Amino acid sequence: MANNYFNNSHDEDKEKRTVLYVFVSNILHQAGAYKGFGYLTKDMMLDKQHSFGIEYKDNDPVLRDSTRVFFY
Repeated sequence: MANNYFNNSHDEDKEKRTVLYVFVSNILHQAGAYKGFGYLTKDMMLDKQHSFGIEYKDNDPVLRDSTRVFFY
């Protein structure tokens, strides 16, 4: 559910994505189920018009939107 929101929410919902990330991350840590996260690339975004988390230029990562993530 959280991964779906990180991918599908509007660009204006950046603050909500931040709150959700902290909330879910804490729950996963407390449950012993945290396995890390990654940044969503443009190719991973369902709506290509939304911001995305990271892109690579000459094999170097460029962070675009730190709230466009997914949990493993």
